[in-house]
Amino acid sequence: MGLQTLNRPISFILLYLLVTTTASAKEPDLSIETSEGLRILIHSQLSPLQINRIHSWHVEVVDADSKPVTDAVVVVTGGMPEHDHGLPTQPKVT
Repeated sequence: MGLQTLNRPISFILLYLLVTTTASAKEPDLSIETSEGLRILIHSQLSPLQINRIHSWHVEVVDADSKPVTDAVVVVTGGMPEHDHGLPTQPKVT
């Protein structure tokens, strides 16, 4: 599989998670499937989710066979464009 660039605003995902999720060690808090058949699995490292706290998230990118995509480029952006502001810190991918 060629290099996949995954550049999607994540603010709606974080807002969704803050409102709807309960953290689980086994299941992702959110799973998104791309038009290319890739799945993005997002796990919160903070349980329960809280506002005004630094969050840590584990993101997995897997193919249709649930095998890790090792050449994926993941870009994380954040903020609340609807509220006309960004985040107090810059998201970091490690």
